[in-house]
Amino acid sequence: MKKAELVFIPFPAKGHLVSAVEVAKILVDLNSNLYISFLIIKQPVGAERTAYADSLTAATTTTRIKFIHLPQPDSDIDAANFIRSVVQTQEPLVREAVTKIVEHSNSVPGSPRLAGFVLDLFCTSFRDLANDFGVPSYLFCTSGAGFLGFLFFIQALHDEQNFEFVELTDSETEFTIPSYVNPVSAKLFPSGTFKPEGFGLFLSMAKQVREMKGIMVNTFLELESHAVDSLSNGKLPPVYPVGPILNTEGSSGVHQNYDSIMQWLDQQPRSSVVFLCFGSMGSFSANQVKEIACALEQSGHRFLWSLRRAPEQVNGKMGHPTDYENVAEVLPEGFLDRTAEIGKIIGWAPQSAILGHPATGGFVSHCGWNSTLESIWFGVPMATWPLYAEQQLNALQLVKELGLAVEIKMDYRIDGGGEVELVKAETIERGIRRLMEHDSDVRKRMKEMSDRNTDAANFIRSVVQTQEPLVREAVTKIVEHSNSVPGSPRLAGFVLDLFCTSFRDLANDFGVPSYLFCTSGAGFLGFLFFIQALHDEQNFEFVELTDSETEFTIPSYVNPVSAKLFPSGTFKPEGFGLFLSMAKQVREMKGIMVNTFLELESHAVDSLSNGKLPPVYPVGPILNTEGSSGVHQNYDSIMQWLDQQPRSSVVFLCFGSMGSFSANQVKEIACALEQSGHRFLWSLRRAPEQVNGKMGHPTDYENVAEVLPEGFLDRTAEIGKIIGWAPQSAILGHPATGGFVSHCGWNSTLESIWFGVPMATWPLYAEQQLNALQLVKELGLAVEIKMDYRIDGGGEVELVKAETIERGIRRLMEHDSDVRKRMKEMSDRSRKALKDGGSSHSTLCRFIDDVMDNMP
Repeated sequence: MKKAELVFIPFPAKGHLVSAVEVAKILVDLNSNLYISFLIIKQPVGAERTAYADSLTAATTTTRIKFIHLPQPDSDIDAANFIRSVVQTQEPLVREAVTKIVEHSNSVPGSPRLAGFVLDLFCTSFRDLANDFGVPSYLFCTSGAGFLGFLFFIQALHDEQNFEFVELTDSETEFTIPSYVNPVSAKLFPSGTFKPEGFGLFLSMAKQVREMKGIMVNTFLELESHAVDSLSNGKLPPVYPVGPILNTEGSSGVHQNYDSIMQWLDQQPRSSVVFLCFGSMGSFSANQVKEIACALEQSGHRFLWSLRRAPEQVNGKMGHPTDYENVAEVLPEGFLDRTAEIGKIIGWAPQSAILGHPATGGFVSHCGWNSTLESIWFGVPMATWPLYAEQQLNALQLVKELGLAVEIKMDYRIDGGGEVELVKAETIERGIRRLMEHDSDVRKRMKEMSDRNTDAANFIRSVVQTQEPLVREAVTKIVEHSNSVPGSPRLAGFVLDLFCTSFRDLANDFGVPSYLFCTSGAGFLGFLFFIQALHDEQNFEFVELTDSETEFTIPSYVNPVSAKLFPSGTFKPEGFGLFLSMAKQVREMKGIMVNTFLELESHAVDSLSNGKLPPVYPVGPILNTEGSSGVHQNYDSIMQWLDQQPRSSVVFLCFGSMGSFSANQVKEIACALEQSGHRFLWSLRRAPEQVNGKMGHPTDYENVAEVLPEGFLDRTAEIGKIIGWAPQSAILGHPATGGFVSHCGWNSTLESIWFGVPMATWPLYAEQQLNALQLVKELGLAVEIKMDYRIDGGGEVELVKAETIERGIRRLMEHDSDVRKRMKEMSDRSRKALKDGGSSHSTLCRFIDDVMDNMP
């Protein structure tokens, strides 16, 4: 496979560099044959930026990303003129660096070939240089899709109607811009729009980007769907929303006050602190600082304020904001003493780490795009106070279009050339109070948006987008080998997981059919087809059923099904969209294998065999029942303990790889076990914590006693054993195991049936509530603890009391119960299904015959 090299030319501001480096890391992770060279342009000012640029090489672990630092430009160039002069001053240096890359590629066998330039929006003029090297250019836009649409809009209006935006200075004229939902007032346009040199720069950017091969934007579809759709009009290069691209690992390594800031935050209550930070160029006059201070004091809220001195001119050149040596000089007299218990003032801030801290409850921001994405990532609502560039347009989106922020002053700016407005304390205080309301719609919407860019549904949707090139490459190699080696097998089809159904389009490209292997049951598969049909035929909106107990007659279930048992994703736009996509893709496949057996789900399988769907093949139970002796460190001690227990005497509690409970719920379970008097083996795991705004996985306790009732371990030492991660199959197969308290994941359900162990249902998430319904109400193979329990609904998780749990355990462990007898009978049927002549064995043979018949 050929190796390719991309040359990245980012604008040398920290916000641009950070996201460019992070997207490069992702790209090389996705393709092992991709190499990236960064050409780092140095600015004439800005110590923080220079330090960050210099740290890049040490911070990047892969050898497939390298950094080439270009010499310092002419020191007479100030920041204001830097953008316009960057191509003129750096073009010879960039040309020389790229020439060396090409020469190395040509002279060293196996070296990557130059494949293109990836340019920052402020470096688009380097497209001409890419043309000289005969390679395409791509944009990596560190701003949002809305602003990119603004650039195309003003360029088109100027070129097609000769419209002069310079005449709109101080105007409130409103424009309908396709990338925004609402009309946009000219007073929110970047100030450069009204200056000949700035407007000329915008025109040049837009024209250069129109000629590129593709546009990556640091945004995500769920955030800017309207803007992205407006750009996908066939008149522009392909647009790829690839964000949010962030570096959320904090600044512990580079920020001198990091530890003291984090320690202060650790002492504050959850979501109690309003954080004020205005970016690398953010600063205010002394009078404005006093108004902010008064507002904070009057609001009474805890605060963390990144306060920096306004820049001064040195030799006629404008510098950057700096930290105060004595911050008291600019604050109202006595302010620091009066707010010492609730506030902390800092200089340059480790913003990402602060936003990711649980104590941070609101963010007063300049609305720079990176800051906006970070706030969304961590689910922190915003108060908008834009200062310059496109920040006013970002504020418009946040407040008016997305409802993720409250307004302090949307049309404020420091780069307009005139006198800067003084925002009064009353206005600031009002904004802070609205920002910090705990149950506000803004806070709820921000939490929902954060979930959309971090949740599992988003990961699933991104699988095809990120992995499709790699899958295509792998299948291409298979086909090439088949065509070149006589006697090799021919590609006959794709077998796809339910969450990978979108790869059916790739199978079509190769001219072969697709088949589903469904690792869930036939009942749930029928549920997907049901909601898709109801939506498509009646335009039914399931999102409106949140917390509803409405019952539905679903063909794959015997009994009516309450909406409160539906997977929580059904009620979320992104989850429901995923379900619809799955169902539609499966309807177009050639066949459906389901990990079930006819004797278990005859009703569900019959409902799917209606002639309107692909053939259904129940081929289960497909299990790995050989235990975990080779991989589980505590396997021997667990088995030895079970060997010492009487037959069918132990209740086993295990809730899957994502199963965990709060400390209060753990205590209720412990009380129930102790009161029941039954022997028990309990897989108890610590609830996951958020790291950088991302939910992790449950982990084993280092000291399990810390979460249990005092003395519990001593009192139950003769009858119970608590473990972490469990070798579940081996435990269920042990003769001592007499009952299984389970989350009702489908694999766990099939394992329990295989070994004939009756179940007590305690579902947690996904389709587990529907599985519990089948087990208790339709099959009689389980007793109920709490069928409609869930941990993924977004609200407060119910506390199941010890009395309810104990009652379920006692019913589960009855030796002569009908549930135990039925489970024993179903276990026998499950084993017969896989034997020669059994229902699943015969179905598998029929599936293989059909695959051969369907070969292209």
